[in-house]
Amino acid sequence: MTKTEILNDLEYVKSMAEEGRTTPLLGGRIGLMWGVLLAITFFGHWAIISGTAGLPQSALGILWLSYAIIGGIGNALLGRSLQGKPGISSVGNRTENAVWVSFVLMMIACFIGIVLNMVFNDTTPAMFDMMVCIGFAGQIIAYLVIGTMSHERSQRIPGLLAVLATIVSFALLGKPELYLAASIAVIFTIIVPSLGQIRKEPKAVV
Repeated sequence: MTKTEILNDLEYVKSMAEEGRTTPLLGGRIGLMWGVLLAITFFGHWAIISGTAGLPQSALGILWLSYAIIGGIGNALLGRSLQGKPGISSVGNRTENAVWVSFVLMMIACFIGIVLNMVFNDTTPAMFDMMVCIGFAGQIIAYLVIGTMSHERSQRIPGLLAVLATIVSFALLGKPELYLAASIAVIFTIIVPSLGQIRKEPKAVV
């Protein structure tokens, strides 16, 4: 951001505070992209391991690699589109960015740890099912922290839904139905909340 853009952004945040309004969160478009991609990938994972798709288990590697590549490219492109958006420097938006970056690092660390566990202990690939449970549990923390720091009470709803999703995920651990349930759950914990954020996005600094 240029100096002028930063000053305009700070003025926008100040005016919002003076009017008693909260600065809208701007991560909706990125969340929507990840949510749709994750729902499709979870459904594909279920279709493969349940035999519905008629594909070999090796297809899971291609599925998740595609998820990571498409998501990474999409995240970079959508992240650039947020540059210059009013309110990007607000406490809420900086918190949102920091929380989700931390969430991603946590998931990467868990993934690497599970892979190493499989290599050194010859454990079953079902260990990867834990990633689903950890992901939903992480959403609980993410949404409640973001909601508190941004004063966006609407963030509590997906946070509480993530509590339910975490419980269901652990209950279905080791079963193909885990991924089918997860594909449905992300509609309510990621996609719907992201659409709500997009509707609240400011168009320009006034």
